[in-house]
Amino acid sequence: MRKLINNSTMVRMNKFILLMLFLPGLYPCSNAQEIRKIVLPVLYQDIPLSNGLIGGEEVNDAGAIFNISIAEITVMLPASEEPTSCIIMFPGGAYKFVNIIEAGFRGAEIFNKAGIAVVVVKYRLPNGNGLVPLEDGTQVIRMVRRMAKEWNINPNKIGIYGSSAGGHLASMLSVHWKPANPASINEWEHYSSRPDFVILVKPVINTAGSGSMKNFAGENPSADKLHFANSLNFISKDCAPAFIVHATNDKAAPVQGSISYYLKLIENGVPAEMHIFGEGGHGGIGFKNKKNPEDEWVNLLLRWKYLY
Repeated sequence: MRKLINNSTMVRMNKFILLMLFLPGLYPCSNAQEIRKIVLPVLYQDIPLSNGLIGGEEVNDAGAIFNISIAEITVMLPASEEPTSCIIMFPGGAYKFVNIIEAGFRGAEIFNKAGIAVVVVKYRLPNGNGLVPLEDGTQVIRMVRRMAKEWNINPNKIGIYGSSAGGHLASMLSVHWKPANPASINEWEHYSSRPDFVILVKPVINTAGSGSMKNFAGENPSADKLHFANSLNFISKDCAPAFIVHATNDKAAPVQGSISYYLKLIENGVPAEMHIFGEGGHGGIGFKNKKNPEDEWVNLLLRWKYLY
């Protein structure tokens, strides 16, 4: 069952509140977990693209969110004397919904315990216009980089994580990033949107006929749209190091896409590490921790040198 959330009832922050968020030491804090948590909308200087979705958001019993037209981030900061790494998480959901609990907050808890800051992104759904979530992802990376000092984050260790369709989005952000432009009148563009590392978990890559791609690019996308939506076409030596996880028996997002992404990185001299598990399918590779062999990927990631 889905519950309707009317966007008109959502809190809209005024300039004073936003200013307060940019000052240190003023964030809500959970002493039990020693985690500072901040929830705020994705901020834009100019009017962002529209995905054409109207009405309120809907949430099902599993916490998956549908009909998203306003992007939001949840920042989770562990207590640390030194600046920490940061993982920006893009949960999956076939670009039809955002599976924010299963593929977002559960992982955030694990990363926080390892001393890593986390930003979980509730990105706008494309509704056929893939530039919309891509715009959100680009902006979130810039926001985190701008706020790095206040949030005690190492500005050179800001990476992205994506699973399933969120993995497609992360792969797109890994190749379509924007360099810093200090001369721009748009203050956000003073900050680069290039991630420092990329984590792809069962990503949807090079699957033109899939439901995810139809939701991303539309029912009958042009050849140019499909070319743009395939991150394999844009991998270069300037891409960030990547950690990739997939299952051989994944029917929803074939492992061949991840293998191709990995090989393209290697061809371009980009550091990459890939782990392929024989079992797990699509749903088994995640944060379930059922003590199956494929659950070991989390420990492998936490030992990855580019994470810290």
